[in-house]
Amino acid sequence: GLMNTLLQLLGILFPVSTFLLIVFGGLILLARAHEEIEGNE
Repeated sequence: GLMNTLLQLLGILFPVSTFLLIVFGGLILLARAHEEIEGNE
């Protein structure tokens, strides 16, 4: 039924969104670290 479909969607979207959060969070941290390194020169 509808609940099963929603649960399947959550099962797919949750790990994907978590993965994207980790990737974007890592990119932002790298960008900030890079800016700090360039600012120290």
